[in-house]
Amino acid sequence: MAGVRSVDDSWLAWIQSATGETVRGFSAVPHGANNRLFRIDCESGKRFALKIYPKTDGDTRDRLSVEFAALSFLASRVPGIIPTALVCDKNLGVGLYEWIDGDKVESPSADDIDATLHFVARMKEFSSDDDAGLLGTASEACFSFDDLQDQITNRYGKLLAVAATEQALENFLNEQFDPHFRGLSTAAFERLSGHPDLRSVDPRYRCLSASDFGFHNTLRRADGNLVFVDFEYFGWDDPVKLVCDFILHPGMDISTANKQQFWKGARKIFISDPTFDERFDLCFPFYALRWCMILLNEYLPERWQRRQAAGTMDGLEQRKHQQLLKARAWLIKSKAVQEWKPAKVT
Repeated sequence: MAGVRSVDDSWLAWIQSATGETVRGFSAVPHGANNRLFRIDCESGKRFALKIYPKTDGDTRDRLSVEFAALSFLASRVPGIIPTALVCDKNLGVGLYEWIDGDKVESPSADDIDATLHFVARMKEFSSDDDAGLLGTASEACFSFDDLQDQITNRYGKLLAVAATEQALENFLNEQFDPHFRGLSTAAFERLSGHPDLRSVDPRYRCLSASDFGFHNTLRRADGNLVFVDFEYFGWDDPVKLVCDFILHPGMDISTANKQQFWKGARKIFISDPTFDERFDLCFPFYALRWCMILLNEYLPERWQRRQAAGTMDGLEQRKHQQLLKARAWLIKSKAVQEWKPAKVT
């Protein structure tokens, strides 16, 4: 069987036991640094997506349980635009899902932005469902400005701890990032002293979030419809974080018009939240700084372990260099006037 050396035989036996299908073949699908994904081809002609969630030191998140629970919760609420969760085995660390035939969304259109906004609106709607309360918080949720500050500071500390042997990284952290972060923080805390209501999101206005949400985790079917994938960070969060991350995510490149359209649509979805605009303006530069830190994860030993577990260790030094260049670009985003943001929402 093609690729048998890269797939554990126990997974194949589990698939047959769980589905009654005989596996004819499988192929690895490029899927980032956190896990492994295979397309499973069965004798009957059926196809499944087998997702492997490696365990690594320092990562205490149960990404399998989170994703499976999220997709199970969403199944009857947004049918057809997410993969169906079929079966999982926590001992093996694997999940079996509907296989989605689709292409990457390379150049999103206005209709694609509308489709993402529709999904966000639906998530807000069923955030009030009784069983939504059984779902956990999103990975690295930010319910307050202090949460956001702490995440940036903690990530900075981890990077600084390994920077002694990485001269370019050390220079960036000490000479560019830290002075800007300190100055921005001083101004933000001065503002918060007069507006304490901006310090956190009222629990009434929290919503369910796909967290790692965007066109980088979206497939386009042959009929043009979108399917949203990857829900291993799903959970409760501040909608401001959802919107900031969609606009800032380095995994996709959306136009100024796309950003304007998404912002206007998101603002209407969360119009009942009285401090949404002000929290967004306060937090957006800091989410850009948070992305600076995330982009530099390639320098951390735990990321190397995760890449090794996922089989994506090639070109590490080049990857570090590329990510440092991106981090510099996202530092600029934290300083720039948000020209894409309309002055007034209508």
